[in-house]
Amino acid sequence: MLCKVSPIFADMFALPPSDANEFCDGVPVVRMPDGAEELEALLMFLYHERSLHLTRLDPNTPALVRPVLSIATKYEIDTVRIHVVDRLMEDWPTRQKGWYDKHNTYIDDHLPEPASAIQLAKTFGIPAILPAAFYHLSRLSVGYGLDGSKSTRVQMAVLAAGMRTAKWKSLQADDYYSLLHGRTNLKASASSSILGWNPPHHELDSESDSPADADSDHEKLCSLEVRDKHYVDLRHAIYESDDALQVLKTRAEQGPFPRKLCWRCRNFARLQLAELRENLWKRLPKMFNIIFHPPSLQSRAMNWNWNEFILRDL
Repeated sequence: MLCKVSPIFADMFALPPSDANEFCDGVPVVRMPDGAEELEALLMFLYHERSLHLTRLDPNTPALVRPVLSIATKYEIDTVRIHVVDRLMEDWPTRQKGWYDKHNTYIDDHLPEPASAIQLAKTFGIPAILPAAFYHLSRLSVGYGLDGSKSTRVQMAVLAAGMRTAKWKSLQADDYYSLLHGRTNLKASASSSILGWNPPHHELDSESDSPADADSDHEKLCSLEVRDKHYVDLRHAIYESDDALQVLKTRAEQGPFPRKLCWRCRNFARLQLAELRENLWKRLPKMFNIIFHPPSLQSRAMNWNWNEFILRDL
């Protein structure tokens, strides 16, 4: 079985025995430097379970999969590695729709933790989960339960209302740079895009209100002043929030819109907000300055995940 799933094991077992080998019952002994936990996890997967018993969105998933992912990467066992990566990508989707389906309501003990996911992805070459993990981390505050420490009563009240925590101390210097880079870029890109909006039905307008011959309130067009105030309010909401994408989503679906903003401009804004949110999601790798340097030992599964992410979402 090991020879079938791993070219490394196949080469090891193909080596002819020598006088230096240990023997047990006439069979050469190959001593492996790997830990017992890693080997047990691998053998259990290959010979018994064929699946990892993981709970969806479990914050402990990175720690649980690390032993088997480590040994699967080392010995190029792509079937195991791809299975683990697929499970991680269910928690950290590359599609925006998958993200909002899974991460709209937060319970800190039952949803994925981004800092440990980032470290796992960097160590074992799983770049496809980095954009979503960095984005989620960018929405969190270091003030609510530092790195898994016990929270105060006030912090617990905030957590109960939906705030999330992260293992901040596990991050490296370049992670913090990427985090700050992404926070700034998301807000700046969203704001500059809104400045460029130009409703097509207003192309021939003057700066005054709708023409006097408009037949009804439904047909009246709003003034440039009303539109400008709406855009200023949108940009202000983005800069005041820790989650620019959520602001765009909420405003597209619920508003609020200025009372004097005409129905054409409301529909235009809803479409533009949804499109802007989708475009920003696709640009998350660039926003967070994610430059992936894979480990020196890289299997086909590593290449598959990074290329797959680029082809689908960039």
